[in-house]
Amino acid sequence: MKKKNSIGTILDWVLSESNITKEEFVSDTRMQKIFFARMAYTRIRRDMGAKVVEIGKELNRNHSSVTRMLKNHNTDIKYTPYYRDLFQRIIRHLSTPCDCELL
Repeated sequence: MKKKNSIGTILDWVLSESNITKEEFVSDTRMQKIFFARMAYTRIRRDMGAKVVEIGKELNRNHSSVTRMLKNHNTDIKYTPYYRDLFQRIIRHLSTPCDCELL
């Protein structure tokens, strides 16, 4: 059963589908699977209307990092099968489909 989309619910699905912890998610690590989890979260939150500064605070990042993730989303969804699969699995759980770009 799908739950109402909230910041906590979205984060729970991202962490679950990425198989990472919240500590890893907000850490300074640049491991690809963690970066992809942050990027998916960023795209979904932005499509929900969140400002980049707000998303940055949630991720412990600055606004330029958030902007870079939003820019990279379109390329990675197209050319990176792992990221595309991860993103599709996450948005499947959302109660309201986002306007996220999928191929």
